[in-house]
Amino acid sequence: MTKDNFETIWKEAVEEGKKRADAHTPTPMNLTDGVNDYHVPEGVCGFAEVVLRDGRSKFAKQGKLHKVFDARYRGVSYWVGEYGQSMELKEKFAEGIVDVLKNKYDIPCFMTSRMD
Repeated sequence: MTKDNFETIWKEAVEEGKKRADAHTPTPMNLTDGVNDYHVPEGVCGFAEVVLRDGRSKFAKQGKLHKVFDARYRGVSYWVGEYGQSMELKEKFAEGIVDVLKNKYDIPCFMTSRMD
């Protein structure tokens, strides 16, 4: 895995993630505090990340060198910072990245998310 290979693969994965997130419309969230009603068009707030279990792989090492991946217990991860607080959009973005890395380039990874 060279620097150029990493940059090409990562760019393709991110583009797929953006395409999926941009094509998705989150389920809006409506809240009330008993007095005021709030409409949140971005849906629920949350987080998403892409995880590579093997932080010693060539791809993970290049990702760490490029400051894309952070060390994580038993691997490395990319924390999705795009798309504000929308958990759904962050999930779609991460799913697109995982699809490219895992299915096209056979890089073992998965995405995870949690509601805030």
